[in-house]
Amino acid sequence: MITRGEAYTELKKYVTNKNLIKHMISVEAVMRGEGLELEQVLPNYALPVA
Repeated sequence: MITRGEAYTELKKYVTNKNLIKHMISVEAVMRGEGLELEQVLPNYALPVA
């Protein structure tokens, strides 16, 4: 699995709109919270923070 930093670098290659990137990061945070609340494995909901 790729690291969060590598994923962010790839994201910036293809998405140039700063507001869209902020939105994507916000959605990741919400999904990470849902994963914690449901006691699921976090990589299923967000990239690892490594």
